[in-house]
Amino acid sequence: MKRSMTIFVEEIIFQPEMRLIGKTIEVQGEPKVRVQTVRALWESFNVSVHTVTNHIRKAAWQKYGVSFNPQPGNHFSYMAAVEVSEVDDVPEDMTGKMLPALTYARFCHHGDFCNLPTTIYEIYNKWLPDSEYHLVPGWQCGISHFERYDQRFQWSSAESEIDIFLPIRTKA
Repeated sequence: MKRSMTIFVEEIIFQPEMRLIGKTIEVQGEPKVRVQTVRALWESFNVSVHTVTNHIRKAAWQKYGVSFNPQPGNHFSYMAAVEVSEVDDVPEDMTGKMLPALTYARFCHHGDFCNLPTTIYEIYNKWLPDSEYHLVPGWQCGISHFERYDQRFQWSSAESEIDIFLPIRTKA
C-alpha cells in the first residue's frame, strides 16, 4: 500500500515568459514505463544539448522538463529542454516551445526520480482540489506543468530535488 504524501507549495510566483529548445517524445503507460521513457529522453538530450547554440545559462546548469498535450490514459507529450534567448537556429532533432508568463505554484519533489509521478499525482489530485487555485487549462497556456532541474538533482538519490511549476489562477 502506498503511503500518502503531504505536499506543500513552496511559493506562488509570477514566472516571466521563457523560450525553450529541446527534444520531445510521446509518453504513455503505467508510472514505471513513463519514468523509463522520460529518463531515456533525458539521456538522449544530454548527449546533444551542446548543439543548442543560444542556451541561456542562469546557474551552473539548469534544464527544464515540460509536460503538455495531456490525453486520456496517462498519455502526454514531454520535452527535455534548456532555456534559450530566441527560438531560432533549432537543431534538426529538436523543437522550440514558449512557456507563457503566468502565475505558478512551485513545489519541490524530494527523492529519487522514479518517485516523481507520485509527487505529481499528489499535486494534481490532493493539493490542487483543496487549494484556492484552479489549474490554467493547457489549451490556454500550452502546458500542463514544467519541472526545473538544477545542481540539486541526482537521478537515484534520496537527497535529490526537482522543482515543479503548476500554472494556476485564483478560484472565482
